[in-house]
Order: sequence, then structure tokens, then C-alpha cells
Amino acid sequence: MTTKNHHHHHQDISLRMMANVLHCFSGYITSSIVIASNICIVTASNLLFIFRERMPHIPAAERITYGDLMYYFPGLATPHFPDWEQGWVNPSHQKSQPNYEPGPGDTPCYIFNQRTKLLDGERQAAWLAKALLQPGLPEPLAALAADPALRDPTLTRRAESTTQHACMWDQLHGETERDRANIVLLHSLLHICRTSRPDLIPDRVTAQDVRVSAAWHRAETKLQVRGQFGHLLSSSKPLPVLAPPPVVEATANSPLDDNFWPVLPTIDLQKTFVFKMRSQPSFAPGYPCPYAHTLFILNPWGPCYRKKLPQLRAQMLLFSFAHALARAHATYGETPQDLKTPLVVQSIASDGRIFLFGAFQLNTTDLAPCTGLKNFAWFDEPRPLFSSSKYLPVIKRKQLVVPSGLLGFEPDTFYTFLAFYLNGAHSRDVKHVNNALES
Repeated sequence: MTTKNHHHHHQDISLRMMANVLHCFSGYITSSIVIASNICIVTASNLLFIFRERMPHIPAAERITYGDLMYYFPGLATPHFPDWEQGWVNPSHQKSQPNYEPGPGDTPCYIFNQRTKLLDGERQAAWLAKALLQPGLPEPLAALAADPALRDPTLTRRAESTTQHACMWDQLHGETERDRANIVLLHSLLHICRTSRPDLIPDRVTAQDVRVSAAWHRAETKLQVRGQFGHLLSSSKPLPVLAPPPVVEATANSPLDDNFWPVLPTIDLQKTFVFKMRSQPSFAPGYPCPYAHTLFILNPWGPCYRKKLPQLRAQMLLFSFAHALARAHATYGETPQDLKTPLVVQSIASDGRIFLFGAFQLNTTDLAPCTGLKNFAWFDEPRPLFSSSKYLPVIKRKQLVVPSGLLGFEPDTFYTFLAFYLNGAHSRDVKHVNNALES
């Protein structure tokens, strides 16, 4: 070995020793050292992943951070700031619970959220909610939607013009996208409903991305519905009862549809262990409109969900049931009981053209046994609001297939939407609609 090579060999050993020393004190001194012989810079950040376990513990030394400087400075350690206590619970910034280790006697909880797709659809959801499925709309809502006093040509023209604007003229160039058109159409229809009854504006509040949590026992199974969905229309007073007391009492002799063989009723539900089974309504105490009025589920057949009709009805049923159950637990307590005044929650699902209407009535919170009173769930057949809406006409082989514009507007679908909004008003005199339009 020559003198020059021997000198480089000792220099490499010195560089490795300096790198080890630098790594040991990387949190307490600056992260670079200049070697005067060759003016080489060794950075500790490039060696931390190699010697991570060799850092010694020095009790007398303190980390030099850039906390006092109040801005980032390269070479200094990151300061550790204490957690800020706001003094109140922010639902958007909640701390995650530590991992729960189940014990030998713990039973799992099955959770339904907005992305769950039940195999048997509304049949499975009805068993979970201890409900009886009823075809069509309930009689009070059907009578309100078919009331001739509610029909008005001016209101029909406004609804048709609003639908055409949402589907075609909301953007400057080209046809409006389906997702955006659905949201614009919902807000436009709600605006027509508000202007038709201005006295209901203080009693109706629309919220978006509302969370809800409801927990109950079905037989010996723990169940919970939690998550968030599209829009929620809330009211200051609960909705009127859709089924009279004699019909509710007759449900004690009606059996539930529990034929799910060869699968279990909890199939497709998320199996997990929870710390505490609790129900939490969407709004805190003191909110002016705490009662859930109507749930709006938008774009249910879009690429993010791709749910079939039975799965969509199951989502509408269980989320309506969760809102009613959470409100019942907050009002009457979590003790299982038959409600003297049932709670009603409505639901509407739409993709911008097809509307699906449903309603749920909670008669009892004693959900564990299959006997006793049952709840009610109504679902109507899907209704189109219009046939087609094209920004440009569709021409094939020089033949006009679909003309441009809004075609086949269905006023019955809009008046059903209006009836859902007007349900629960202080006075069901629908002549207020015509008086507001004339004024």
C-alpha cells in the first residue's frame, strides 16, 4: 500500500467515525460538519435510516429547536407543541380512540354506513330495523300530493323552467354534468317550495353532510348505523303520524320476513368491536330545528356508489330509521319501550331525473325481540321528472332522434316532492300556495 492510498484509507475511517458521532448528536447539534482537509460535508439526515437504533440517551442535553424563532430553520429540530384544548367538542376534529383489544366475553358489532350494499336489499334492512314493508306512499302523503288545490299552472311552469335551467343552462358552455345538475336541481326545487309557503321558512333548515349514529340490539346481535350522507331537511316540530294507532297496534300480530337462508341477516355489514354502544343525533341540544324531516340522497347510481334499487331502498330505510331512533333515545331515553307518539322521517333519492320516495315511522324502540309492535316503511315506485334533456339534438343518419331541450316533464313527480316538503306544516290548507303565487 502506497503512502497516498494509506492516507486515503485513514481518511475514510475518519469520515465514518465522524458520521457515527454526527448521527449520535443529530438531534442536539447542527446536521452538517465541515472537514477541513478535503472540505467535505457529511449530512446526518442521510444516515439516520442506517443508525436509527444507536442514538444514546443524554439526560443533561436538550434539543435545540426552532420553537423560539417561530419559523422553520434548517438544521434545528422540530419543536413539540402541547395539544390545544378548545374547551368544547368539535365534531370535525375528534381524536381517534386507541385500538380496542376484544376480550373473551366481547361480542362484535355490525355497522351499516353509506357505502354498505346489503345483499337482500330492503328485506334485510326491514328485519334489522324490525319494520314491515308497505308498498306505495302512505295515505296522508298520497292524498296531499293528489290534492287539486295544490295544482297551479304557474307553479308547474316554474318547476319546468327550473329543471331546464339545472340540466342545460347552469354552465356557460355545453351540457351540465349529471352530478352538478342534480345538486342544482335539488336546491332549485327547494327554493320553489320555500317561496310557495313563506311562513314555513323559519321551520325548515337544510344541512349538508350530516352525521348520525344509532345503536341497538336485534336479538343477541349488536347493530349500529353511522356515517354521513347528502342533504337533510330538518324541522322545528316532528312530522305527524302516518299510520293511526289501531294500525300500529295490529302490527303485534304481523310476523317479520326473516327467511334469509342460507345467509345471515348481518351479511355485508362491517364487523368490528366498539367501546360503547351509543346513539347520537345529528344536531346538538338547543338547535332550533332538531327533528329530521326529509333525507336527500343524491347520485345513488353514480360511479361512487353504483347501487341497485333494493340496495338504495335499504340505505334510505336504515338512515331514516337511524335518525328516528337517535331522536327517540335523546327524547325518551335508551330504555326499550313502545312510543306513545311515533316518529316519522321521510327520504328522497334522485339522480337528477329519477326520483324515489320513501317514509319511515318508528313505533317502538324495543327492537331485540321479534314479537310486539313493529315499525313501518313505505316505498313508492321510481318516478321520472322528465324524459330527456339535451343541449344539442341527437341526429343519426340525417334523422332527428332526440330533439334538444327538456322533453316529457312530469308534474306529478314535482307535486309529490312538494307534498313531502309541505308535510308537517302548521296548517294543511294548500290554498296558501295559490295566495303566495298571486301576491
